[in-house]
Formats: sequence, C-alpha cells, structure tokens
Amino acid sequence: MSDRARMLQDIADTADALTEPHQHLEPIWDYDQHRNKRMRRVFATVQPGLIRALVEAVTPATKPDGDVRPAGYRSAPPLCLEAVSRLAVIQIGVVGWCWSLKVDIRDTTESSLRGLVGAAPTMDSDTQATFLDELRQWRTWCAVMTGWQSPAYSPAVTCPVDQCGKPNTIRINLTRKTGMCTACHATWDEDTIGILADYIRTTTSKETAA
Repeated sequence: MSDRARMLQDIADTADALTEPHQHLEPIWDYDQHRNKRMRRVFATVQPGLIRALVEAVTPATKPDGDVRPAGYRSAPPLCLEAVSRLAVIQIGVVGWCWSLKVDIRDTTESSLRGLVGAAPTMDSDTQATFLDELRQWRTWCAVMTGWQSPAYSPAVTCPVDQCGKPNTIRINLTRKTGMCTACHATWDEDTIGILADYIRTTTSKETAA
C-alpha cells in the first residue's frame, strides 16, 4: 500500500470511529472451584459512534429533573461542561473544514464529516496529514469524555506539556487507555498513555516523599 493510500485509509478508519456504530464485545469472567479465572461468556452490545456518544454524555445535564436516568450517568455532572466544550470545538472544526474544502455542510456533524472523508482524495498530502491529526485528536477527546461505566480519572498533577503546565487538567479514560489535557488539548492514546502514566507516577511519588 502506498503512503497516500495508507493516509486515506487512516482518515477513513478514524472518521468511522467518530461517526459509525460498532459492536463492542465485553468478556464476562468468573472463577471455577479451583479459583482459576475463566471466561463465562461474551456480552455483545452495539455502541454509537464516538461523536454520538459525546452528545449522549452531554444529554443528562439537559434532561428535566423528573427524568429517569440510567445508573451509568451518575458521574456525568462533573464532566458535562468539558464534554460540551469538546463537542462544540469538534462541530466548529468540521464546519471549518467544510468551508475550507467547499464541501456541503449537511444536517449532522457526522454526515458532514463523512462528506469530508469523501473529499479527502482531492487534498494534497500536507492537508491530508493535518486533517488526520485533527481527526485523531477528536477521537481521543471523545474516547476520554465518554464511557460512563468508567468515569474519567483526574489525577492531581500538572500537565506535562512544557507550554502548558496547568494543574488538574488531565483527564484519563482508564478503560480506553486514552488521555487529554482540557487546557492545551494535548492527547495521549494507547501508544503513548504509558508515558503519561509514568509522569503521573513519578510526580505523585515526589509529592508523597516531600
């Protein structure tokens, strides 16, 4: 596969994660009489695309108080404003790309994003790379801010990015192994989350020792 073809495939795959429902398989474990861990079954669910999941993460704060909410939403209030902020940035970003590339703005953010994917082959290589970087950042934001069964972890450390360094701005989704800074928008994915974890561990150890 050529570099250009690989770039287009990465754009399509990242956009799919943002816009398309997908099946999630969660193994259910138990222990036998000898205390050996074994997989009892696999629980399959259809999860929405990450942008839709982010919209749903915002929804609890806008429902009337009388509405019955799933138990999984109990952790929503502390992160709701951050989810709103990330959603707005993504929506504005998609519109900006549509204007820049003269792609029709459609009824939803997801459908507009699909239109941009269709226009990706007309972009030059630098524009494709910039677009992919932004898609990946959006994907990480959504992954961190959604999945209320495992609310985002907020360690009491400063952001490790030199140009930022603000305290209490790191958010981590432990299940999805993704992280972000709500101040400078830096992101960490499965390939780099270990670096962030080492930083948090080292920083926390130093503070404890002091």
